[in-house]
Amino acid sequence: MQNDENSPDIDPKTGESPVFDPKGAFDVKVPKYRRHKKIYARVVLNGREIHLGLYGSPESVAAYERTVAEWLQSGRKTPRPKRLATAKKEKDALGLEGVLTITELTVKYFEFAKTYYIKDGEPTTEVDGIRHALKMLRKYYGECPIEDFGPTALKTIRSEFIRMKWARSTCIGSP
Repeated sequence: MQNDENSPDIDPKTGESPVFDPKGAFDVKVPKYRRHKKIYARVVLNGREIHLGLYGSPESVAAYERTVAEWLQSGRKTPRPKRLATAKKEKDALGLEGVLTITELTVKYFEFAKTYYIKDGEPTTEVDGIRHALKMLRKYYGECPIEDFGPTALKTIRSEFIRMKWARSTCIGSP
């Protein structure tokens, strides 16, 4: 049997195959988080400027990550402009006034999950899985109103789960 170092297919200096180019394998250029007019943040996707909020704020950084993840998930297509959430003064189905955000919804669901997923008086491991999934959801869409969360947002979260190499059952199916 031949030694791998003497094999003609392997470069003795690097140990890599000459066919494999590690620099080109992960050639994904992500647009930069930029400053606009001294205090605002923006990102330019396919020549279109998307404003993210105050530069350096946690909200604008989260908006940047969410926007770029959606852009990459959709095959580098520019996302549609989002309509601004208008506060509703009437009560919603949960009896709350105003616009319900993803963060508020995830907190309420996690409180429910801690009481629902119990076996022998102790929370099951399902609660930990829910906590991790909700953490990712809050990272990308925490400040968004629930009515703005749709199929594109769900696909973005799923692609992040897949990127993190979570189990297929956790990722809500395959891509």
